[in-house]
Amino acid sequence: MFKLGVFGIDYRSSSFEVRERMAFSFEEIPPALHRLHSAGIVREVIILSTCNRMEIYCVAKDMEFVMNSLCEIKNICPHSGIKKYSYMYTDMDCVKHLFRVTSGLESMVLGETEIVAQIKDAYNLSKSHNMISSTLTGLFQMALSVEKDVRNITEINNSAISMGHAIINLIA
Repeated sequence: MFKLGVFGIDYRSSSFEVRERMAFSFEEIPPALHRLHSAGIVREVIILSTCNRMEIYCVAKDMEFVMNSLCEIKNICPHSGIKKYSYMYTDMDCVKHLFRVTSGLESMVLGETEIVAQIKDAYNLSKSHNMISSTLTGLFQMALSVEKDVRNITEINNSAISMGHAIINLIA
């Protein structure tokens, strides 16, 4: 049975060094998408890789397969470390997590807006490689809609909008 899920690491769960080892460059993402998809265990997949997080959103039969495949791609043993630095959510917990990430609530700088463009880029890259269909398309469109509501209804936009902006505010 296929389930919605996310496997990831972020600035809270791991050090910069671990995130750096798990990060994907733009060029590395398409082969990783195809590798995950080709086994038949992952039906839809999006890889979000930023300086503060690496997450794989997917519709998969087995989330352990996703973690193990990622570790194989990155040449990291899953049982010797990455498991303790990572998180895995399924179904509604995955949905809530994506909504929080998209809204800037899981960012190092609360409310930062760079994540929205990064999420759109990850979504569009997966879409261009035919790695998503109705489940992740609907989820990500809903997440972007929720993000707009959060920013319009709350005062989250009154905080710094990026790490660079926050640093400049601290210096000034």
